[in-house]
Amino acid sequence: MSDTCSKGQTRTHLHPFLIVLLVQLLRTPNAEASLDSLRGGSLRVCTRNRWQSRSRSSPSNVAAAAAEVPDHAPLQFLEDITTSTDTVPNLGSFGRLPVSNSRRGGHGKNPTIQSLSVRTDVADLAQDFHAAIQAMNQDDNDIHVGRLLNACDRLEDTMEKIGFKQGAKDIGMNIRKIRNMYCKVPACQRDTMPALLRYEKEMGMHSNGIKDPSAAMGFLWLGRVLNYQYSMFKLMLDENEEPYDAARRAYDLYLKHHQSWAVQKVCQAAMTTLKPMKKTSVFSRFGGFEEDCFGPMEHDATNRDLYELMDCWQPLLNRWKKVFSDLNLGESI
Repeated sequence: MSDTCSKGQTRTHLHPFLIVLLVQLLRTPNAEASLDSLRGGSLRVCTRNRWQSRSRSSPSNVAAAAAEVPDHAPLQFLEDITTSTDTVPNLGSFGRLPVSNSRRGGHGKNPTIQSLSVRTDVADLAQDFHAAIQAMNQDDNDIHVGRLLNACDRLEDTMEKIGFKQGAKDIGMNIRKIRNMYCKVPACQRDTMPALLRYEKEMGMHSNGIKDPSAAMGFLWLGRVLNYQYSMFKLMLDENEEPYDAARRAYDLYLKHHQSWAVQKVCQAAMTTLKPMKKTSVFSRFGGFEEDCFGPMEHDATNRDLYELMDCWQPLLNRWKKVFSDLNLGESI
């Protein structure tokens, strides 16, 4: 449907979903073949680990196909596009989390229009940790333990999926120590990290150092593992290091000095399994994509959401360290 502007320009009203399709098709290497397929009435959409075929025989089918795309956030568009102008319309925000830092997307630079339309599994993980941070900010700077455990459950599954099996094992073991105490304590004394740790301390559990197993021991090592992973992913993103090199450097900086000689040897042996891994393979699985579907848009979106996750971890870990310091537990993250 079109009308005429006051200066003789032709204004065309397009369905928002069609705008996304056209932008993405025109920016892909196989744009011509994709457009031929589009004219023929068949559309192939690659999303989250699978290919889906959708019929385009009618506008109603296009709307139905859009509705079936999983976990797609609401799209925002300008109401119209003036075809005679060269300016690119502001397509709004496609993700559930705000893009608040210029590092996200665009290979560490400004996000591309295409990458803004891509949803990754990392965004879901960041939202889970963000929920604990929101609760922290609303409740006298205290970390919400229940929401933190839910986020760490997802992190454990993610680490297993991308091949960091020792990291997943460490996370799971410490989650169980925390949850075992969490389920025994009255709700009014367990929802925040300081309250739960204070409960254990008042029960006399840590009079001679942190007892194992306990929630305090779980929090101690879970915090150390998160600190290590924060450093590892930062090296992969900011210094373009491969997984093994980043893991080894982060381990030497943040974990090694906390471990006994025997545990160090176990961890160092486990890290050798990362040597064959390439960063592209790790990031594609982290984002929730098949590697053969991991193009520039998926790469930029995964980088963007991984930075968002790290921005959730940083204030969380800072508060974590302060809790241990304030309670004089004798150990640090």
